[in-house]
Amino acid sequence: VLYQIETKTGKVVKVSGEHPFLTPDGWIKAKFLESGDRIAILRKLNINGRPQPLPQLKSRNTPTKSFDASKIDIKDGKKFSKELQREIIGRYLAGDTITQIAEKYKIPSQTIHQILKRYQVPTRGSKPNITIPKTTTKEFCEWLGYFLAEGFSQNCEGTIRFWLSNVNPTIAERFKTLTKKLFNLEVKTINSKEKDMYFDSVEFSRFLQDLGLPEIINAENKCIPRILFKCTNEEICSFINAYFDGNGTVGNDGIHFVTKSKILARDLQLLLLRLGIIGFRKTLVGGYETDTTTHDHEYWKISIHGDDLLTLAALITPTHSHKKQKISRLVKKLEGSKKSSNWDTIPVDPNIFRSILENPEFSHYSTEKPSSTNDIENGHSKPTRNTTKHFIEIFKEQLKKTRSSIDSVDQFHEIIQYMELLASEDIAWDQVVKIKKIKSDVSFLYDLTVLNTNNFVGNGIILHNTHGHSMMTGALKNAFGLLLKKIRHQAHLVIHEVLVDLLMIQKEIGRGLFTVTDGTIIGDGPGPRTMIPKEGNVLVASADLVAADAIQCVIMGLDPFKVKKLVLAKKVGLGEMDPSKIEITGDFNSADELPVYPCNPGQSPVIKANRVMLKTPLRAIAHSHSKLFFIPILGSMWYHDYFWYPLIGKSLIKDFEKNSQWSQLIQNY
Repeated sequence: VLYQIETKTGKVVKVSGEHPFLTPDGWIKAKFLESGDRIAILRKLNINGRPQPLPQLKSRNTPTKSFDASKIDIKDGKKFSKELQREIIGRYLAGDTITQIAEKYKIPSQTIHQILKRYQVPTRGSKPNITIPKTTTKEFCEWLGYFLAEGFSQNCEGTIRFWLSNVNPTIAERFKTLTKKLFNLEVKTINSKEKDMYFDSVEFSRFLQDLGLPEIINAENKCIPRILFKCTNEEICSFINAYFDGNGTVGNDGIHFVTKSKILARDLQLLLLRLGIIGFRKTLVGGYETDTTTHDHEYWKISIHGDDLLTLAALITPTHSHKKQKISRLVKKLEGSKKSSNWDTIPVDPNIFRSILENPEFSHYSTEKPSSTNDIENGHSKPTRNTTKHFIEIFKEQLKKTRSSIDSVDQFHEIIQYMELLASEDIAWDQVVKIKKIKSDVSFLYDLTVLNTNNFVGNGIILHNTHGHSMMTGALKNAFGLLLKKIRHQAHLVIHEVLVDLLMIQKEIGRGLFTVTDGTIIGDGPGPRTMIPKEGNVLVASADLVAADAIQCVIMGLDPFKVKKLVLAKKVGLGEMDPSKIEITGDFNSADELPVYPCNPGQSPVIKANRVMLKTPLRAIAHSHSKLFFIPILGSMWYHDYFWYPLIGKSLIKDFEKNSQWSQLIQNY
């Protein structure tokens, strides 16, 4: 079962129930989210953009001059005799162009191409008759904006024809000028008003395909080339401005873009994030009637409101005078309004907020916003971003003067840091509007993990790495008994994966980790209850739990790279497991100097029996919470407590106590 999460801004993501989302209360798995919850989304894509190199067209294949046309077995066709076909091939090999041949015989160019292809005549080498800029520019991005707004292409008698429809004469003339300047292509018109313009070029189609656009472009399959996301902000503004000129409208509530391409709508929503603008995406159903039936089509609408509209209005200059006037009126209306945004608010917990105000150092009036203070602490409304920042500054100033206890000061620091995180300029708090369980269309599901980082962005939503998921016990294994209680026996089935997850949890909820492993006595053999004690006389301490376990492996004569939990932890960036890369200080200076006490992990009969059971239908017991599950646990207890220890373990411990230098200390402890 998958969970499809939809948000108020129109973002959609499909994940497993285990995938965590960032909420004001921390990371929460998808299966625990509810409609109305706030989750973090990206507010701005902070990329240092630069002009991107454009794909260049190469010369076509050059035919060999030794091609012998006399050996071609030409047959009569339905329309053209073999003599005419041979003459056409001969003229082409003699140097005539396909256009010249087509004009001479009054035959479409596409037919000439088909004849040459049918008899495998090598095409003549030629340079592209269009020019392509070396890199993206503001003018190139402007042209792309115009075309993706109101352009399309189609097959047309052996060539690809590109169309643009626009009634604005200024835009029409600008498109003509840019097409000639950038690509050396002449734009033609089919009427005096120049509403419909076109140019023909197969080579230009190849260029757009190299950019990632379809061979034949229509309203439903348009997309924004990937390179545009890496361009400069100025280039992106040029694209948005041109796209708005062609396909944008201004309403009483904001600026809108409507497209028939779902991919283009998604791309546009993400591209706006480069400018720090959040767009709302909504699905529309529009209909048009034909002579016989009515067809419904889906459209996607991107809308920009409030402060985001003010940001966009400052970056674009529409060519249409009426659009320019509407934006100007809307900007004045927004700038003169004191009404807060109804969605881009900061989800401050009322109880946490109130805990500061209960301190005698603060009061409603000292915050300078008594009305807002009352609304927030009583949960009547959420503060805007600017209001939250105001409170943060007030609290910081008051904190410098406070005479409260150290505990109170620490508490204030934590609350201020919490509010600063919520009001971060990098994130906004979207609202979950719909959660739907859907069936997976694949047999196996792999959640995405991005190495060397804890978080990543999916469809504009901030997500956390998740994992599908012991030869030795060490720093990582301590969390198994510390953080897991009743379910830890089930967790033995995937213990390595569980230990990695537990370490990640500790890193998330703790300020810092530090481990000290007592290696004065080392356990050799099947663990954890049937080991033979040995003197080790070492202590291992580290703030990197993965490194600590790796060094313990070296001391025990084990290869860290064969310990699954360490390999997994290293892959997700939780620590260093390569002994040669770990800095060692104290009695030893490198991994090569460490003492080695060879240990054999092995498996007790109980563990071996458990592994055999997992290969039979009885493995279902291991996944259950029924009373049957405790049969293996009782078997383990009987073996260890009533068989191994009385008959074997007790004598081993007595021998160790007699011969160990630690026995006296242990007995007198």
